[in-house]
Order: sequence, then C-alpha cells, then structure tokens
Amino acid sequence: MNKLFPVGTSNKKKAVLLSLGATVALICRAIYRIYYVPRSLRHIPSVGYFRLIRSILRREDATTRARTVYGPAIKKGNGIYLANFPITWSVFVSSPIAAKSVLMKTDNFPKSMEIFHALGKENPVVRFFGIDNVAIVNGEKWKKQRKVMNPAFHRAMPVQMFGRLMLKGFKNIEKQDYQVPILDFFQRLTLDALGIAGFGFDFHSVDDPESIWTKTYENVRLGLRSPFSFLFPSMDWLLKYIIPGRKELDKSVDKLNALLMSMAQERRLQVRASIDDNVPDSEKDLLTLMLEAELRGEGTASDEQLRSNLAVFFLAGHETTANTMSFCLYNLAMNKEVQSKARQEVLTVLGDEPVDILPQIDELRQMPYIDMVLKENLRRFGPASMLIARKSQEDFDLNGVFIPKNTPVVVETHALHHNPDVWKNPEQFDPERFAPGGEHETCHEGMAWLPFSSGSRGCLGMNFSLAEQRTFLVMLLRKYEWELPEDSIHRNGVKIQNFQNAAPESLEIKFSSRY
Repeated sequence: MNKLFPVGTSNKKKAVLLSLGATVALICRAIYRIYYVPRSLRHIPSVGYFRLIRSILRREDATTRARTVYGPAIKKGNGIYLANFPITWSVFVSSPIAAKSVLMKTDNFPKSMEIFHALGKENPVVRFFGIDNVAIVNGEKWKKQRKVMNPAFHRAMPVQMFGRLMLKGFKNIEKQDYQVPILDFFQRLTLDALGIAGFGFDFHSVDDPESIWTKTYENVRLGLRSPFSFLFPSMDWLLKYIIPGRKELDKSVDKLNALLMSMAQERRLQVRASIDDNVPDSEKDLLTLMLEAELRGEGTASDEQLRSNLAVFFLAGHETTANTMSFCLYNLAMNKEVQSKARQEVLTVLGDEPVDILPQIDELRQMPYIDMVLKENLRRFGPASMLIARKSQEDFDLNGVFIPKNTPVVVETHALHHNPDVWKNPEQFDPERFAPGGEHETCHEGMAWLPFSSGSRGCLGMNFSLAEQRTFLVMLLRKYEWELPEDSIHRNGVKIQNFQNAAPESLEIKFSSRY
C-alpha cells in the first residue's frame, strides 16, 4: 500500500481507494466476460449480449427474437450459433440434425446444473423446484427417479376427469355471456386438472377464483415468470430487496412447498393402507401411482424428491397446457376451414346429438386430424422456447462444428420450429404438414419437431398433456363454434407482448353454442 500511494496518505483513505479500485476491476471484469467470446468458441457465429437482453427486457416474443436477434447468426452458422445466455457463453442449436445429436447422446450431453448453482439456494426458482428432480438430475439419480415415474405416466390417463372439468368450463363460458378471456379460462381449468390428476387435490379454481390456494399458486407462477428470477443470478442477493413482490413470492413458495410436502407424506400413508385399491389406474393421481410403484419395488423417492417433482409437474404441466390451448383456439378462430374440418371429424366419431357427452380414450384415438391440429399448434406456439441446457462431456463434432469439452449446449426449439430453412412458410398455420406423407414425415432429417424434447430425457408428461388437450378441444368443438370479437387487437396476428411466448391476457374468444 505504501508503494501504491504517496507518503502521508492515511490508512483509511488507502482502504477506500483500494475498495474503489477493486469495485472498478470487478465491473471491468464483468463487462469483459459479457463481450469476450472464449477463444475456443470464436469459430461459431455469435449473438450480441445486450441485443438479446434488450429483447428479453422489452418482452419481445420468441418469434420476433428468433427472426431479429438470432436470425443472422442462425443463417450464418447453419442453425448453430453462440449467445451469452442464460449465465455464460453457450452454443444454441436450431438445426434438426444437430438437435438430434444432442438429444440422443445423453451421456455426452447431460443436463447442466450451472444455472441452479448460480441462482443459489435462496432464489425462489431453486427453493420451489429444488435441485433433485427428474427434470435436471443425471446418471443413477435420474434412472432411479424415472423408474418410479414411468409406470405412473403410462397408467395415468384421466380422460373422464378432464371431461368433467370441461363441463364446468361450459358453465363458465355461459356465465361470461360467451365472450371469454381465454388464457384465464384455461389457466383455471388446467390448474384444477393438474391438482386432481397430479396429487388428488382440487383447487376449485374454476368454481372459486378467489380460492386461497389459487391465489397462492398465482403468486408463485407470476413471480417465477419474471425475467429477474433468473437473468442476473449473481445479483440475486441485491435484487431480492428491490424487486417488487419478492417477499410475497418467498412466502407463497414456502406455503405451496408445505402443501406439496404434506400431500406427499399423507398420500404415502394412504397408499400403504391400500385406500385406493378399487380406483382404476387410469383415473388415479400421479402421486398415488408413483408411491404404488415404490411399494412394488420399482424404485424409491424421498419426500423431498416427491415434493420437488410435484412442483415440476405442477408448474410445467399447468401453464404450458393453458398457453397451448389458448393459442390453439386462436389458430382455429383465424383458420375457420381448419376449425370446420376438425369439428366434422369430432361429430363423425361422437355424433351430433344436442347433449353434452364425455369422450372415451378409444374414441379420441379415432381422430387423426385433431392430432394434426394439436401438433401444428405446438409447432407454432410450443410450451417452451428452449430446452434446459446440456453440457458437453468431451470434444464433439456437432454437424460439422467443433464443440469443445465443458461447453453448455441449448436446443432452441422455437427458433427450430420457425426456421425457414427447415419448415416451409413457418408462420403459416397448416395442420397438413403432419398428414401421412406430409412435410414433417418426408422433408426432414433429424428432429424438426420438439415441443416435448425427445430421446431418453424427453418430457414424461407428453402423452398426459396430449390427452388433456384432445379432451378439451374435442368437447369445445362439439359444443361451440368460435371466432375473435370484432374489436380484437389480435385479428391481424396475435400480439404476445411477453418474452416467454405465453398467450396474451388480452386474447378473448367469442363462442356460439351449437345446441
């Protein structure tokens, strides 16, 4: 210190100057890391950091971001590009062949835990989801958990329960005089569906919008959607004091965690007492089925693992389906010929008598055009814009591009689904892409459609979600015709206005009852 400062400088002043110097050095280092592309990755086209962050903070939707932010790098890198997101420089993939290489080689590309470690134990994202759930763990931990869950997701297909909830939805539509904010409608419907199907708990969200558990869940859902929950992990120690609503979010996370934990413990006792023996497997909740699998010796899970997995199923399964169904009704409102064709298929299978009926599983399987509609809707507006980051375990050739060991790799599904080099007229809604012999079957190498990921780490809830979507859509098509209101701001294209590509709250659907 004496060498750095002139004679006569007090120790206190020296300490202050050193602190200022250290602060400046840290800021310079942070800026350097933001701009500095690691030498080993400079051969890959990159996306500007501030351009990307500006797009997220301005709540530009994923389609706009894929076109304006990622677009030039996608084209230059043939679907492989670089971005400093979410916490470090990562290779992004929007090429079907490269995506297949990443998703099918799980030993070479295991899930990355870096974002969760960076956020820290006190961050609400980590406190709610935990770090020991089936979505993010690897190796033997993942195999043990998956072994417990596989039977549950193959057996649980509560189509009758989905149908009974939609009958409540019909009354809700009538109460609102047939013009409905569609995202709110599906959020309530799918929250009740996940509560009952996931762990046998009815939130009564459709019946009672002011339910305390509905409000608690809403606080968690909206809080975790904030970009500040994960964009600046190293600043969480400061942000938690200045972000509005953060204290309320922490309380809601604690409350919902306690509910899930108590359910896991109580249901474990009930299963051991064989209370649900007379209920068909297809109508049992997922928690019961997982605990029954454990009793049969098909794997084990601690109460905390069960709670953490229920949190993942809950948030991932609820909001994604609500958004997907909202976009589906929008797409059918904008494409009346598709809506008519889909309805005709429903009436052919279920009949056209003017009474409400609940479709059966085998009847839903007789509707191939409905499946085409759902697949195209998932391509246009998938449940997530990107998959959880993987990390290369060794040097790797990814479709002709060298990927060094320990590089994070992210499959950007929305950019892939909207890549004009992969899909013809990607912004057009066209279910015929998924017809036998159609574009998806004949024109693509690799994996071009990935709303649920793929490979051994593909989404466990895919079939569950599709059964829910089929049931809801089929019953709505049989009961109503629908369109956008005359004054809708979405008549010339949906205005999403959020960075996560969630359906806009301003989207309303006008229904006309068929009987």
